[in-house]
Amino acid sequence: MLTVLAVSAMLSSGCAGPKVIPDPNIPHQVAAETCVEVWVRHGNGAMEKVKVRLLEGWWVASPQVVDPPKGQ
Repeated sequence: MLTVLAVSAMLSSGCAGPKVIPDPNIPHQVAAETCVEVWVRHGNGAMEKVKVRLLEGWWVASPQVVDPPKGQ
């Protein structure tokens, strides 16, 4: 889940072209295999930035999708 959140944050930070704005309210499917840096939490609670490979067809979602605000 943390991986999804971190990748989602990267998607909404301007990775897309200037004419395309990803909708943060829906999940997005990865169009091509790619490598991204994400924050992962170790068993001891420590956070570490690591590179992970996302495969074509995998899904990423913004925090609004993964953990929507209460009342929605």
